[in-house]
Order: sequence, then C-alpha cells, then structure tokens
Amino acid sequence: MLTVFVSSTGKDLAEYREAACRVVESLDTFHADRMENWGARNTTAKAFDDQRIAAADAVILIVGHCYGSSPPGQDLSYTELEYEAALRLGKPIFSFVANDDFSIKPAWIEPDDRRLRLDNFQIEF
Repeated sequence: MLTVFVSSTGKDLAEYREAACRVVESLDTFHADRMENWGARNTTAKAFDDQRIAAADAVILIVGHCYGSSPPGQDLSYTELEYEAALRLGKPIFSFVANDDFSIKPAWIEPDDRRLRLDNFQIEF
C-alpha cells in the first residue's frame, strides 16, 4: 500500500481535499493520509506532520487563497511547514494551485500579512 499525504488549508478547500482523497483511495494500492482522520496526539503539530510525511510515499499539495493557521510558536502555516518537510525529505510533490478566478467566501479573507505570506509561499513552486 502506497501512502499519499494530502496537504491544504481546511476551511476553503474542504471539497477539493475530499475530491483528491477520493481519487487517491480509488486506486487499489493507495491510501490518502489526511488531517480529517487524525485523532488526538501527544506531540507537537510540526513533529507529527514530519512523521506523517516521512511515512508517506508522495505528497499532494493543494493551495487556494488562504494561507491558513500556524502551529503555536510558528510563523509558517501548517501547509507551508508540510511543503517544507516534503522538500526536506525528498518526497514527490504534486502541487495544485488555485487560479485568480477561484472564489472565496468574504469571511475567509485573511489579513494582509497572511495574504503576503501566501503570495511568498506560492512563489516557491
């Protein structure tokens, strides 16, 4: 069984995460590792993510128009930390980035500093 770690923000990309996971799970020898299936854990979020990505065979990265939340004490978002871990660990990364026409609910629009972080993050790939 091959494991694919699925990384994205949750609130704005839930339906796209679900679609990606359905595709992965439809392949007989693949399993989607995603935050929706994780329970409580006794470790930091970064250490947990690093462990999950280290155990994965590949990473799907889905980036929309939200930078997302950051673990306590971190400046980078969970998604950017997951991307950096995948790079550091040499995992194949399949990136999907929303175009400018991708709609976002007004309530999900983040402050300017978070949007700037997202812009800088997207430059990387």
